[in-house]
Amino acid sequence: MVELAREGKIDILLTPMSKMSIPIPPMQHSDLPFFFPKREDLYAMLDGEVGERLLAQLKSIDLVGVTFWENGFKHFSANAPITSPDDFKGKKVRIMKSRIIQE
Repeated sequence: MVELAREGKIDILLTPMSKMSIPIPPMQHSDLPFFFPKREDLYAMLDGEVGERLLAQLKSIDLVGVTFWENGFKHFSANAPITSPDDFKGKKVRIMKSRIIQE
């Protein structure tokens, strides 16, 4: 869908910022785990000068950024309870394409 928007084949696109972090690496800030203690802290950053600079960078890939859309914080789900880091041992995790999430 990002490519279709860049080609002008669709007019409006709502996409997770993780998807935009490959062509625009600074977009991965929102994927930093535990960086923002509350949603309001993230909103304050995105609604301010930092958010304006991030949206402006989309012009470099032929997109116009209008606003940020919350897609929720990252969560894990599994067929067994996950209550501690040890519960991840031996499990495979599927992630969105984002360098920082992969790290």
